[in-house]
Amino acid sequence: MDYAGLDYRNIRFPVNRALTDAERSSRYAQAHRGRATPMDFFSVVKFNASHMELVDRWYSVKGFNTWLGGGVLTVSVGLIFAMYGALFFSGRTAPMNVVDWVGVVGLTPLFLCLAWAGWWLIRTECGRYTHYPIRLDRKSRKVHFFRQNGTVLTVPWDTLFLTLGQSKSPLVGTTYDLRAHVLGEDGETVSNLSPWVIPFREIWSPWISSGRFCSPIWKLRMA
Repeated sequence: MDYAGLDYRNIRFPVNRALTDAERSSRYAQAHRGRATPMDFFSVVKFNASHMELVDRWYSVKGFNTWLGGGVLTVSVGLIFAMYGALFFSGRTAPMNVVDWVGVVGLTPLFLCLAWAGWWLIRTECGRYTHYPIRLDRKSRKVHFFRQNGTVLTVPWDTLFLTLGQSKSPLVGTTYDLRAHVLGEDGETVSNLSPWVIPFREIWSPWISSGRFCSPIWKLRMA
């Protein structure tokens, strides 16, 4: 599952850095209107005459880490209890031998590490918001980002630097998404980054959503 960019330890997207050459070459200009067929790619949750609202890139995989982490944690803790129960609380009369102690000393740290890994996976989802919506307001031509720390960042649409993002995951390989960079006063430094569109493996997917789905919202007219 692709959790790249989630605000948790070392999987965050880097900020306070200069734009890369790849980001510059893959930039999507807001004034340009694509020719592809409009598609929402399961990202749009609300669309009307005033605004469009999207879910975050991690919404489609929510729950995977909780189930996986819960399974790893349960099995690891269960094996620890089973091992110690068999050795010390089963009414066993034979004395502990070298093999028993090697097993205790070697397996206990392993199972504890697995239990910690399971808890870490659970914490990447549980106790957090269900999703982090992004609202594109046609009337004000501003974009409102509900950030992972619970705050809202509002940025003028025309100042965003939209580009193709790429991530690599051992489970799904290389995926692509549309990313909105908020640049500093120098126009070169990425001070904030928000990924749009649920990631896809085909390189053309995000451009379909951006080129023909994001731009037309500014063309709508109120009845």
